[in-house]
Amino acid sequence: MLWSWILKNIPKKLSNWDISPSAVLAFSTWGADKEDYFSFGFKGVVNEESKGLVASNRDRLNEWLESAFNKENFLGLQWLDQVHGVECFEIKKDNFGATLVGDAMWTNETGLGLAVLSADCVPIVLAREDSGSIGICHAGWKGLVQDVPGILAGEMTSCPSELSAWIGPSISQANYEIGPDVWKILEQIAPETLKESPDSDQKRLADLSLLSEILLRRAGVRNIFQSRLCTYDNAEAFSYRRAAKNNSQESLDARMATVVMRL
Repeated sequence: MLWSWILKNIPKKLSNWDISPSAVLAFSTWGADKEDYFSFGFKGVVNEESKGLVASNRDRLNEWLESAFNKENFLGLQWLDQVHGVECFEIKKDNFGATLVGDAMWTNETGLGLAVLSADCVPIVLAREDSGSIGICHAGWKGLVQDVPGILAGEMTSCPSELSAWIGPSISQANYEIGPDVWKILEQIAPETLKESPDSDQKRLADLSLLSEILLRRAGVRNIFQSRLCTYDNAEAFSYRRAAKNNSQESLDARMATVVMRL
C-alpha cells in the first residue's frame, strides 16, 4: 500500500486534513535532529559540501516517491526559486522542470509533485478531493500581506469553496516577535493576529498560521486544517529564527520541503 510505504520511508509530518490519502498526498519533511544536519534539508548555500548534500536529498526524495508509484506515472517534483512574493504558475507537462521565480504554483497533472521550502514561513497546500487541481505556496509575512494564499486559490478555481487547505508547520505566535515596521502593516489587514510582546511595548507577537487561515477564508476556502506544529519549538524541524539565535550559519540555510501530489 502506498500510504504504509510513505509512513515507513519518508520522515515527515503528514497533513491532518480530511482528504483521503488515496486521492492526494501532502506532507512536510522532518528530521533536522539527524547526525548530519542536512540529512533531510533541501536548501544549503554555505559551502560546496552542503550544496552537494542538498542536491542528493532532492534526488533521494524523488527516488522515494518514484519507488512508491509506477515509475511511468511519476513525473517528478517541481520546485520554485522563492522570493517572498506572489507570482503564481500553472505547472503543465510542457513547462515542468523549468526554473520558475515565485512562491505559488498549481497543477491538474496526476503524478506531478509540487514542492516548496520553508523554515518558519508557512507552507500552504490546496486541493480538491474528487478531481481537479492541487496547489501549494510559500507564505512569509511579505507574501501574506500581498495575499499569496488568496491569489493561489483564485488561480486554481472560480469556486474556492470547493477547495480544502492544509496549513503546514511554521513558527508559532509565541516565538514570532516583530517590530513596528511589520506589525503596523499586519494591523491593517488582520489585527486579531497580533498580541503585545511581554518583552517590549514596541514589539508584537504575530500569528502567521492564523493570518493564513483568515486570508484563505476571505478568498472563499471553507475547509481549512492547521498542522499546529511550531518549527521553532520542535528540534526536528528547521527554524531560521532558532538558527539565528544559536548563531548556526549552516542551519540558517537549511529548509524543510512541503510536497503535494495528486495520486
